[in-house]
Amino acid sequence: MHIKDFYQEGNRKRSRYFKTWNDEDARDALKFAQGKIADLSDKIYLGCSVGIAKKPGLLKVEKFEKYLKHTCFWYSYVHLLDMSCKVGVIPDYFIESDGKDGWGRQQFIGIKYTPLFVELSRCNNIAPPRFLRKKPSILFELSDVIAFSAAREAFKRIDNKEPDVSTSGLGKINWYGFDSEGNPLISESAGYPWKEFHEIPDRY
Repeated sequence: MHIKDFYQEGNRKRSRYFKTWNDEDARDALKFAQGKIADLSDKIYLGCSVGIAKKPGLLKVEKFEKYLKHTCFWYSYVHLLDMSCKVGVIPDYFIESDGKDGWGRQQFIGIKYTPLFVELSRCNNIAPPRFLRKKPSILFELSDVIAFSAAREAFKRIDNKEPDVSTSGLGKINWYGFDSEGNPLISESAGYPWKEFHEIPDRY
């Protein structure tokens, strides 16, 4: 069960394992998972891309979401490439497939033959990203917790409601975001940097 489904009471009731859980049980389980992620923050690189934008009036939602997805993906991809190769580590990208990842392969080929890629990769041979079908994996599951926490908190704040999920419980995360002009931003902090990125209080 995906974390976003697990967090909904109706979906839990249809689950053989979680049908007796109430909302408080679900929140406690999420906080427990966040704590495990926080424990990893000094052992592995943790990053999360968050794209928050106001949709232009005439642009279709699906097209706009696709644009945000691609922009967030490639910003984090390029930054990780630069950061890794700078210290002599060759990154190997494993990405959970949604069945529509041809764009990822095409864009990798497009960027691979540019001067920017040669410079960032330090002329190392970088394998194309591998898109894997969903299967049990502790790292994929923990990444889902990070993504859900960020999305849930952002959804509540944008809707001017107090968040029922806090990203601060994840410990230190490298957050990728964008300013009002679309320029990329990055910040390492415990909790999404609302004040730094969007000039609004970090706490609701």
